[in-house]
Amino acid sequence: MEITVRFPNLGFLFEYEDRTFSVLGFDITIYGILMAVSLLIGLGMILLCARWQKLNLNLCLGASISALVGVIGDSTFAHSGITSMLGTIYNAGAGTLCILDNRTTAMTGCQGNPCNGITLHEQVRGANPLAVERGKRLDIEALCLALGADEVETVDAQDYAAVKDALKRATGAADKLSVLVFRSPCRLVDRSRDGVAVVDDCRACGKCVRIGCTAIGKDDEGHATIDPAQCIGCAQCIQVCPFGCIAKEGE
Repeated sequence: MEITVRFPNLGFLFEYEDRTFSVLGFDITIYGILMAVSLLIGLGMILLCARWQKLNLNLCLGASISALVGVIGDSTFAHSGITSMLGTIYNAGAGTLCILDNRTTAMTGCQGNPCNGITLHEQVRGANPLAVERGKRLDIEALCLALGADEVETVDAQDYAAVKDALKRATGAADKLSVLVFRSPCRLVDRSRDGVAVVDDCRACGKCVRIGCTAIGKDDEGHATIDPAQCIGCAQCIQVCPFGCIAKEGE
């Protein structure tokens, strides 16, 4: 359960689930697993027809496609997603590719990868991906533009409003191939804390609980509670509360 607290893209998953897409693509990483995906097909990508309101899965046979969306982690994009995107581009494909860049390979042990620039030598020394000394980080945005993506945008994965707006714009352009790079470091490489969130006068709407952060729970009456020992101060719960009932301690 600890992995959820450390997961930097909860806001993205929350907004992604809130929207309805006919076709979703996932890579086999923590991002796909957290969204309950387990079907593998070619180059580490998954193609599903899903309506997240009811979690109905089909095989896309005769299905009406409203938006084509791919979700992939930064390290997986580097080792198997680049060629897939190139194939989509030269075949005049359209849709939205969401690259969730957490600056590490969190699922398999925080190894170095081209996106964080940690070399083999630095990895042996236990170097932090946020302080690369020798390696050269892959510029994901520049690469996508060079390959021919129509639009590339970098989004702060901790900014819920920015995530929501970016997804709305990108998925609304059905004739373009858009790339959204959602960037925020994994908690396994960034241990900093920024105050603890506290709840006051909760209305029990449950919206903050739906984020999936394990620091957030419910009391017997359905009101939200936040465990100060687990809260890292990312403020995503503050951003999604529609009544302003959550704030940083002391604010």
